[in-house]
Amino acid sequence: MDFKETVQIEPLNEPIPTITKEPYIINGKILLFGGFQFLNAHGIDLTNQFTPLLKEMFLYLLLHSVKWNKGVNSSQLNEMFWFDKTTNSARNNRSVNITKLKTIFEQMPAIQITKDTGNWKIVFDPSQIAIDYFEFQKLTNAKKSLNVEQINVLTEIVNRGGFLSNLEY
Repeated sequence: MDFKETVQIEPLNEPIPTITKEPYIINGKILLFGGFQFLNAHGIDLTNQFTPLLKEMFLYLLLHSVKWNKGVNSSQLNEMFWFDKTTNSARNNRSVNITKLKTIFEQMPAIQITKDTGNWKIVFDPSQIAIDYFEFQKLTNAKKSLNVEQINVLTEIVNRGGFLSNLEY
């Protein structure tokens, strides 16, 4: 049997920002598809500055910040990373590691860790920091109104490789 599948692409009802390979002046890239990479504006790979704990903590904060836009509270961080420590020790460890993340972020403008509403959150300017997971979420959330260009961008993202394929948590 010969099957031909047709895909109906509907016109956009709501404007979705145009997404291209390099739509803005990019001051850094964070790639989660095809393995974790953290690149600054000069293309310098800062990934090696992340210890395994820093990487895991950063990804935990980033995924919660992008997916649900609310971050995580200190108790959740303590439970996730320092469940075996006393409250004071967990607080100290959390503080030290957040400071280390902030130090790495100094090498890439337009990204920071905040705690505005009681939750730790990664905040970034999508016009300056390209995060493939952010683009993936934006595109898949608008799946009923994607145009051909956006489908091509989505395909390009997933063709880089599996999501966080070089990590095991």
